[in-house]
Amino acid sequence: MASPSSPASASAHPPGSMESAYHDLFRDVCPCVVLVQQVGRIDYFCIGSVIQSEDNSTFILTQSSILDSFTSPTSLTVCFSDGHKQPASLVLRHDLLCILRTSFHPRCKALQLFEGQIKHSFAAAVAPDSSSSIYKILGSIVQKSAATSDGDEPGRRLQTYDQSFIFVCQYDDCCPNMQSRLISGPTFNMESKALGVVIGDWEHKHWPGGEDGKTINLEDYIKQGFDLKLCLTASHLEGLLGSMLGDPDWRKALKALGP
Repeated sequence: MASPSSPASASAHPPGSMESAYHDLFRDVCPCVVLVQQVGRIDYFCIGSVIQSEDNSTFILTQSSILDSFTSPTSLTVCFSDGHKQPASLVLRHDLLCILRTSFHPRCKALQLFEGQIKHSFAAAVAPDSSSSIYKILGSIVQKSAATSDGDEPGRRLQTYDQSFIFVCQYDDCCPNMQSRLISGPTFNMESKALGVVIGDWEHKHWPGGEDGKTINLEDYIKQGFDLKLCLTASHLEGLLGSMLGDPDWRKALKALGP
C-alpha cells in the first residue's frame, strides 16, 4: 500500500521528537492493517485489522457492510502493507463487524491489543486513501470514556458507550453506503498497541459525561475541522471476539478453524 501524507493537521501535535515517534510508530503498525475491497466495485473498500496470522491462515477483522452487494456471493480481496493482494473469504458476520480469512501472509503481523486503562494521550490510526493506498493519521484520545450524561438528568451517566472512547482526527471518508471506511480500524498508542477499534462517528445527541457527571463539550474540535471517532476499547473487543467465536479464547478458536 502506498502512503500519502496524513490529512491530519500537523500543527495539532508537537514537532521534533514527536515527529520521529510517529514515524517509528507507523513503521511498526502498518503491517497490522489491510485494505479490504469488494471485487468489481471500485468505491467499495475499507480498512481491516489483522487479528491473527499463523500456520496457513491470516484472519482479518473488518466492517460487515463491505459484504453488502447486489450480487451473491460477494468476492473480496485484501491488500497488505507491502502491496500484496489476495482473495479473502467470510468466516462469520456479527452486526457491525465480520471476520475474514485469507492465506497466510508472512509480512503482516497481528495487532497487539492494549491492556490497561485508556488515558488522554496522543494516538494514531491508519485509514484508506484508495483501494491500494493509505493515510497515516495523527490524532489524540480526547475522552477516555464515551459514557454520556443524560440531558434531562446531568448527574446520571448513560452507560451505552461506557466501553468506548473518543479519538479525534481528520478523516471523514465513507463508502457509498455512507459507512466510514475507518470502521474496524485500530487506534494505536505511541507504544504501537491497539487501544481499540473504530466503530463509528460520534453522534452529538449526547456529549460524553465526565467523572463528576457533568457533560463535556467537544464542539471546539468540530469547529476546527476535526472528526470525532467512537472507538471500542481493546478489552471490550476481546470479549466481543470471544462472543462471536463462541469461546473466550478466541485466538484458539480461530486456530481450530484450520486451513
